[in-house]
Amino acid sequence: MAHHNYHQKRTNSVNPSQAGQTRSTPPASKLAIHRHVTLQVQEQYLIFQELWARCHSARLLSAEGYKLGPSVEKRTHERKADEKKRPLSVPVIPATSFLPTPKQLPNQTQKKRRAVVLDCEMVQVVGNSRELAYLTAVDFLTNEILINNYVQPTRKVVHWNTRYSGISYTDMNRACAEGRALRGWMQARQVLWDYVDSDTVLIGHSLENDLKVLGFYHSKIVDSQILTSQAVRILLPPDEHLTRRWGLKLLTKELLEDDIQVGKNGHSALEDTRATRDVVIWCIRNPELLKVWAMKSQVEEERRLMEGKRRNEERRKEAEKKKQAEAERKLQAAKGQL
Repeated sequence: MAHHNYHQKRTNSVNPSQAGQTRSTPPASKLAIHRHVTLQVQEQYLIFQELWARCHSARLLSAEGYKLGPSVEKRTHERKADEKKRPLSVPVIPATSFLPTPKQLPNQTQKKRRAVVLDCEMVQVVGNSRELAYLTAVDFLTNEILINNYVQPTRKVVHWNTRYSGISYTDMNRACAEGRALRGWMQARQVLWDYVDSDTVLIGHSLENDLKVLGFYHSKIVDSQILTSQAVRILLPPDEHLTRRWGLKLLTKELLEDDIQVGKNGHSALEDTRATRDVVIWCIRNPELLKVWAMKSQVEEERRLMEGKRRNEERRKEAEKKKQAEAERKLQAAKGQL
């Protein structure tokens, strides 16, 4: 196998002024498209080194909504005290039940996986909360399926969200009857910990939502949503904020020229897990193409924001005209009564 040097500088340069001239992605031959790619042993080592280097800082994870521990959670709550109140939500997993990922024990003979990518599907349960209903975990380096199971909710389900979760009442009942469902989020967490310890790199898309329904903290994270949005953010001035986040479906389409989440049967956790893996591997293998995508996306985002401001200004002017017309109507009505 050819040697992969991910630190080698590329000779081709990118002109930022050309980044937004077209909305189409480069030809497939230039994108090094890989779906469910197989990494040979040598490349596994190199990919893992790059993956480890891309683990997000605790500060960034906290800013993105990750629970990193009780103290961090408290500070986040205090920062959000002045936010608009939302309907009362009763957490399925109380804060006291959140645990850190176990450490590797000195006398432990079975080694955990170095990197695991996962995805969870949730359903709506009583208490205005979402609960884990399906868990998929795949070895990031080997693409081996580790877990691909239904998870029986511990609370009464009020909405299955089948359009998005891909789970129905019938599916869950059948899985439970056939012994193919894990018994609640706690068993799902324990089964995942059979493969994961505190040194494992966890990969996901908006992974903070998955960890919340699994009830544990983890510090070594590579989130494909953060990874791609940061590629765009680094191009912006220091005082300019980026509110846009790119969904997995769009990233898979734009970076890999592949389609996921098609059809009317809802999401597939396994498909989303493998798509997340493909996106992260693509970003590691193609740093220059990631820059091209980021520059194009930055231009498109600026165009979108400007269009939004224009529409808001038009709405404001229209509302002002209506207000003036109403005031004029009332004035004329008052004059008519004199």
